[in-house]
Amino acid sequence: MNHPNMEVPQPFPILKLPFVALWNVIRNMGIKETVDLSFTSKRLVTIIKSIPLADPEIILVARPDEQPSFFPEEGLTTTEDVQKMIEYMGGKQGTEMGSEHSNVFTEYICALYRKDIFALQINVNTSVPVLTSCLEWMNDRQADLNSCLISGDCNCNEMIDQFFKKREFSIRQLCLHLKLSPEIKPFNFRILETEEFVVRTMDVTDPIPNWITVDSVLTSNCIIMYIGASPFTGTDLNRIVKGWINGNNPRMEFFYVKTVDS
Repeated sequence: MNHPNMEVPQPFPILKLPFVALWNVIRNMGIKETVDLSFTSKRLVTIIKSIPLADPEIILVARPDEQPSFFPEEGLTTTEDVQKMIEYMGGKQGTEMGSEHSNVFTEYICALYRKDIFALQINVNTSVPVLTSCLEWMNDRQADLNSCLISGDCNCNEMIDQFFKKREFSIRQLCLHLKLSPEIKPFNFRILETEEFVVRTMDVTDPIPNWITVDSVLTSNCIIMYIGASPFTGTDLNRIVKGWINGNNPRMEFFYVKTVDS
């Protein structure tokens, strides 16, 4: 409770500040505060777009049973201002509204910071319809992506095979961090074309599921391949090395592979 003699501070009319003063105030705000503030005035949107803010990494995240959510590297929570976007989408709720709402919100964030989506993070148990919707939207939106991470407990091939079937944009770095089921079959990578293909150490089983083939490596077009857990035998590795010497994947500069016996 306020002391009876304590003066309650009055709200500060920030929009009445001169341009330069307002410019300096906004420049020192965090990403979340800047986004929230942008919903209040078209003038503020114009000012925010003119400020050389620290580059936010706009990341698209797809999770199981959810539509993708979009946010800069500082997490954005849904505020009352963001809820206004629901009204913009005609009052739709739940999954009916989710994807369309997310797309509109993402375009707003990207336009505000004058940036494309930097990275895509996908849980391998994301439903195929959600993944397909996300990839089709991304295909139309931009030609390339800096980074993509696919992670989680992988019990079937459907989601990853669908990812490589539907994706059209190029990826600079593709990273897999998966716990593989023994029933997993080789993923259909098609032509594995990316600057860096990285498979982080997984919960390794013995034997390792046959999730990647020698042909997938020989037909790939990568500069760096780092495979932290592979089903390859010594014979497989000899085939890969001979293929590389004979001209397969001429862009390759670094190749690392770990087998069960390594």
